[in-house]
Amino acid sequence: MRTQPSVPGQRAWVVFDIVSAAALTALTIYQNLENWQRHDWAADGYRVPGNGQLLPVLAGVVLSGAALGVRRRWPLASAAVVLGTWLVLLATAWPLATRGLASFELIGTVLLYSVAVTEPLPIAAAALVLFLIGDSATTVGLRRPLTNLVLTSLALLIAWALGVGVARYRDIGARLREQQDAAARAELDRERVRLARELHDVLAHSMSVVNVQAGYGRFAIGRDPAAVGAALAAIQQISHEAMVEMRGMLTVLRDGGEAAALAPAPRLADVPRLAATCAEAGVTVRLRTSGTVRQLPDGIELAAYRIAQEALTNVVKHAHTRAARVLLEYQDAALVVEVTDAGRGGPAPGSHPGGGHGLAGISERVGLYDGTVAAGPLPGGGWRVRAVLPCPRRAGEGSDAGAAVATHLDEHSMPSSVAGPAG
Repeated sequence: MRTQPSVPGQRAWVVFDIVSAAALTALTIYQNLENWQRHDWAADGYRVPGNGQLLPVLAGVVLSGAALGVRRRWPLASAAVVLGTWLVLLATAWPLATRGLASFELIGTVLLYSVAVTEPLPIAAAALVLFLIGDSATTVGLRRPLTNLVLTSLALLIAWALGVGVARYRDIGARLREQQDAAARAELDRERVRLARELHDVLAHSMSVVNVQAGYGRFAIGRDPAAVGAALAAIQQISHEAMVEMRGMLTVLRDGGEAAALAPAPRLADVPRLAATCAEAGVTVRLRTSGTVRQLPDGIELAAYRIAQEALTNVVKHAHTRAARVLLEYQDAALVVEVTDAGRGGPAPGSHPGGGHGLAGISERVGLYDGTVAAGPLPGGGWRVRAVLPCPRRAGEGSDAGAAVATHLDEHSMPSSVAGPAG
């Protein structure tokens, strides 16, 4: 049995069914009483029915009307009650039962529609056959049996076909809603995965800087109190920023995608602040921007920032060097993010010592925008990560073709009291 969908005003439709059933029951009782009292039974070749036939027919009419009133809750049972009652009356109260045509035909038509809507097709087809049999038996005793049989059978067939059509429509609607719900859940899952990746990037970078500062602070205890204080202050600031960003992301994960609690996503304009945190960990970052700076899509901005963040985190954790370089190159059709260092070289692409996923995460971000990424050692020593994110220049934006483009350098270094070994 199909579950009927809850619709607005359904209670009003139930009231309508009850009122309609009461009205139809009253009409049929009146029809039977009129036939019993005034019909010329002798002209049809029958004896005048007695009270023994009238009372069962009236009881059957009332029972059929009650079944109609509850058809939305028990459609198949209601149809079975009406059909069974009427077949019993045709067998025991002939010919008076044949004159109560409204009770069977109208109520049966409505109930057949309900069965076709709610039940599987084989059950609905069986119900149609049984109702047609009952219809045929009812019309036999009429003066024009063939005409009445055609008309009443046609009404039953139309009601059944309409019910089957409505059932198919509801099934299609239910499948579409399921597909939409599944797509919404998949989109929510993708968003949560994205936020989890963002959380990994934030924690990996911040904890790497905190680890370096804590190690140097421990080394400087009893030797340089000012350096210890500066290291602790840097740890406090970096951990606070990480907690704020992490709290916003966890709020989104907990609330199922509501973004109201999130601060604006980081952009390329925040890369200098990222370089400053690396400087506090003992790695001086030289930031260079080339090409004509232009507005980029939010996703490209965020991806570029995270690529630079992950690459610099690798430098802090693995390169054992005090210097790194970040190049942001605005080309006509792409943005290039390149991070290089002069250290001892990084891990193999896609893996970190200890099981990290930094370079794999960079590859995933670049892949989202059909870009390319290359990571590996430099010929003269050191390591380079170069990511190319396609972002064609939009119409109306300036071009730097054929002209020298100004570049600027931003250097971020640690105070000498804090600077210590990077590895």
